[in-house]
Amino acid sequence: MKWSMIMDKAFLFLLGLISIGRAYAQVKITSTEARHLVDEGLRSHDPSHAIELSQVENRYDRVFMYFEASWPNPVGSPHLGNFAVNPWTGDVFDSDNCKPVVSQSLRKLQDAVRKKLRLKQEEYTKLHERKPVCATE
Repeated sequence: MKWSMIMDKAFLFLLGLISIGRAYAQVKITSTEARHLVDEGLRSHDPSHAIELSQVENRYDRVFMYFEASWPNPVGSPHLGNFAVNPWTGDVFDSDNCKPVVSQSLRKLQDAVRKKLRLKQEEYTKLHERKPVCATE
């Protein structure tokens, strides 16, 4: 009798941990927010471009959100680059070379996203370590 009560409590405890883990894993930004972060990261470096972003699927990475950026270049390639967004932190990467995209205005947007997600510093640090699949790997 005692053993079944212990097993029942253990089962309920594990079920609670699983549901907490699922809730934690589901706190992500939307694809619209991710697109806005990439756009801001690009515009901060050259605000004169008419940038077009297309969300693309990366069959090697179903976790990060990937975007292809282009602009109407009359004398060359319209391709600006490929970008990936960490859906838990809002970190933006140039997925061609795996380098983070950084700017002061992007940082402000990322801070707002992180505040909305209510990430604690230790959670952010752990999630920040995740990197996208990049062309250089």
